[in-house]
Amino acid sequence: LACLTIKILFHLNKKKKLNSPLFSGIIYSGMQNYSTIEKTIRFYKNKKNNKLEILIHPGYPSLKEKSQFGKKYYNFYSSINRKIEYNLCFSPKVSKLFIWYKLLN
Repeated sequence: LACLTIKILFHLNKKKKLNSPLFSGIIYSGMQNYSTIEKTIRFYKNKKNNKLEILIHPGYPSLKEKSQFGKKYYNFYSSINRKIEYNLCFSPKVSKLFIWYKLLN
């Protein structure tokens, strides 16, 4: 739904010019992993643009914060997918992908 909304708003924009870097990640929101980031970078490698933004949600709560969430929300925010996204921020493999992307463009 978010992706569809963005596409509609983009087509309603009269300027039709993007002033931001290439952006990806809304479709994989809450599900990013090394594979999805690698696919995104490989897809954009030939776009003649050396700026790329990929959305991830790297935060997750500690057990001490459990009382600040409803059970449903705590289970979502403490899911393994959120921890995977958090670890992506510190992954040498992901860093190498971005270096590779920048070298190509």
